[in-house]
Amino acid sequence: MQDEKELTGPINDEVKTLVHAFKKSVRTYPDKEFLGRRDESQEGAPYVWKTYKECDAFVTNLAKGIKALDMMPDVEAEGRKWNFMGIYAKNRPEWVLTDLACSSLRGTTIAFYDTLGPQAIEYVINQTELSTITCAGNCLSKIILLKSQGKA
Repeated sequence: MQDEKELTGPINDEVKTLVHAFKKSVRTYPDKEFLGRRDESQEGAPYVWKTYKECDAFVTNLAKGIKALDMMPDVEAEGRKWNFMGIYAKNRPEWVLTDLACSSLRGTTIAFYDTLGPQAIEYVINQTELSTITCAGNCLSKIILLKSQGKA
């Protein structure tokens, strides 16, 4: 078993972050399946897959859009600058792709879970000064309600 000290650094010089690992996989396996989903409207439907190359194009374009629209503005806290993006959805390919896009911009993702009540969501939004949340359609009504009440 490796000692704890050995686990604190990068695996190798080429792979220092999750984004580096993803980009290396894109170069190595561009046409291999990476993320899949089932059509939720059809019970037992087969998975539909996106390749590493397709996902990389999505991540790159999403990151460009986030940057162009200043969707992760600077937040000063704890003596440093932060850039936050909220993600409110069950596990799904878009969650992973959004996380990769934000990470490629050196942003920090804030995960919101179905089990969080409105007060917890409000608290996290206010603590982080969060301005943008990407979310699944079924989570949008909770965010709109908080916003309409002036709590987010």
